[in-house]
Amino acid sequence: MDAEEQNQVDALQKRIDSLLKQTPDMQRKTRFADYRPDHTPEIVQKLMQAATPGGTKGVEAALNEFDRLAVKEDIGRMQHALMLFLMHDSAANELGLRIPPLEQRSVWKTLPGKRKQ
Repeated sequence: MDAEEQNQVDALQKRIDSLLKQTPDMQRKTRFADYRPDHTPEIVQKLMQAATPGGTKGVEAALNEFDRLAVKEDIGRMQHALMLFLMHDSAANELGLRIPPLEQRSVWKTLPGKRKQ
């Protein structure tokens, strides 16, 4: 991978990190829950279809599709679909794109609470 392509991959990873970042306010507003039956297959399918060009262009097209769909869809549902896309898309895997760890996505979920003494 040359330097230009590595810069594109780094930019895509930063964009993914940003799209998957969660806040307590977002958590309160979403109606999506992991324990319910999967309500995201059609969104994942749309992201996969957008990524058909492959490589960085395909992943970028899928992220653009995410932005387009996120305007009218539940953000929790969209983030779940993006994580599924990243797990199953061969181009994303080949480029080394990853789902950021929970500590990055939702730091407020991982910080220890204050103990009452």
